[in-house]
Amino acid sequence: MFLRTTSSALAVIALTAPAFAEVTPAQVWQNWVDYYKANGYTVTEGSREEAGETLTLKNVVMAASAPDNEGGVEFTMPEVTLTGTGDGKVRTVVAETSPLKLTFKNEEDEPVTLDGNVTLKDAEIVSSGAPEDMTHESRAAQLVFALNTITTPDGQKPMPISVTMVNATSSQRVVDGPVQTVDARMGADRADFTGTVEGMDKEDPTAKASFTGSIDALAGEGRFLMPKGVDVTKDLNAALKAGMDMSASFSIGAGKVEGQFSGKGEEDKDVSGQMATDVKGVELTVGMSTAGLKYQGSADASNVSLTSSDLPFPINYAVGGSTVDVQIPVMKSDAPVPFKVAYSLTGLTVGDELWNLFDPGKVLPREPASLDVDVTGLAKIAMDLFDPANVKAMEDAAEGTDAAAPDAAGPDATATEPSATDAPATDAPAADAPATDAPATDAATDTTTSADAGAADGAPEAADDAADTPEPFVLTELNVNKLALDAIGTKVDVTGALTVPEGGSIDSPVGTMHARLEGVNALIDNLVKLGILSQDEVSGYRMMLAMFAKPAPEGGDALVGEYEFKEGGQVFANGQQVK
Repeated sequence: MFLRTTSSALAVIALTAPAFAEVTPAQVWQNWVDYYKANGYTVTEGSREEAGETLTLKNVVMAASAPDNEGGVEFTMPEVTLTGTGDGKVRTVVAETSPLKLTFKNEEDEPVTLDGNVTLKDAEIVSSGAPEDMTHESRAAQLVFALNTITTPDGQKPMPISVTMVNATSSQRVVDGPVQTVDARMGADRADFTGTVEGMDKEDPTAKASFTGSIDALAGEGRFLMPKGVDVTKDLNAALKAGMDMSASFSIGAGKVEGQFSGKGEEDKDVSGQMATDVKGVELTVGMSTAGLKYQGSADASNVSLTSSDLPFPINYAVGGSTVDVQIPVMKSDAPVPFKVAYSLTGLTVGDELWNLFDPGKVLPREPASLDVDVTGLAKIAMDLFDPANVKAMEDAAEGTDAAAPDAAGPDATATEPSATDAPATDAPAADAPATDAPATDAATDTTTSADAGAADGAPEAADDAADTPEPFVLTELNVNKLALDAIGTKVDVTGALTVPEGGSIDSPVGTMHARLEGVNALIDNLVKLGILSQDEVSGYRMMLAMFAKPAPEGGDALVGEYEFKEGGQVFANGQQVK
């Protein structure tokens, strides 16, 4: 939602391509209308006036709603002026301040409204190209997103929160077609933010939190293929099948956030404190298509500190760096498809104050800790994971409710139907694809039949509906490329591969796993010194280790293990059957 609002503010401050053809103000405006429609927005005009090479629009409202009417965003521009420059380009200026409204539901399912505004200083957009291939380049000396108030059933309260982007620029090339293509770039020298939240805790009306921070060198780019006629906000699955393909990368430089908090603790005691965190840089890449969901990122060194009046000492920790790589298929597939989950954390340290709480004598080594996880494999995807009917069926199964309720398919059938207020003056009637796919209809039919049968027996069981809901992922192959932990003087490394025989399950895999443990015996001895283990318990732990591991060939405080998983559920540890 924040990204959509940002896009609305910047370009309408938007995107880049060479300009050899001429465009008119009306064509530029229609290009933006088409762009926002493709992203699930409605666009309405309060009034329109054309005079020569100038098009003036007043009270333009861009709005989008979340699925199931759970909320939405509304952005109102009091005035938009588009003027031909005489060289085939169009210059656009937006009113300096535009109201912004965000709505959603809280944990108690109560409506919440956030009111604010977007302020643009020294801003303009220059558009060029042709109606079917248009580029918008924008700049703003200052772009401010500000929240002012929050309204709940308990009333309206101030909520001063703002984000200020300095020297913000963006470039957007929009190529029209059945699937609209958008190539975009954005950047800003710096983002400053500040905010105060108070009076929001019903149990503690005195609770208050405030923060300030700054981030340097913001940059991002992406390519977005958005099919026309499908409301992506209401049926992501239909949009993916129609050709939706999104990929984007984002990075920031050094950043820092500081905050303070106060309120009531146990026994109505006053509590206050402060926190601070900083990071040297972050990079993030995301993608979404029928090929799957991709989330990759890395963070440089960071530090966190926390002090509180109800803690006996400050808490400090630091991380040398971290990475994440998650690639998950999202579309139904009878044939196994690859997936990946990887995460690494290096250079984790905690302050001596926390160490001394349980190890004042410095018995345990305090070198930086690390974690490395790299798992790949193959899985059959039993359903389209973003199909609204499938999502509801899985939610119902998880909650133990009747998945065959009539609303299992009802909302999907009307998800993309426009409301009475969604008839924008500038929009042609949206050719929204229906949100009900064949799988959704089948799911609804199947579960209804099941429920009816249960009712006929006089004992409809939620468990029956849960049993009818297939597991979304069916693993066929699991590769542990690396599972490594290095902490408190102990190292653990695990690798291996498991497969599922045809017709079997992951509960009875076939394959081999290898493990290496260093420093485990020293760790046991240190835990005895700390009083965490008694001497009587040590022999039991060492016997358990001997069952599953053996001394490494090179000797020393190192153990190795080889674990074989065979058909029929048999498990062998270093050649000895343990199951």
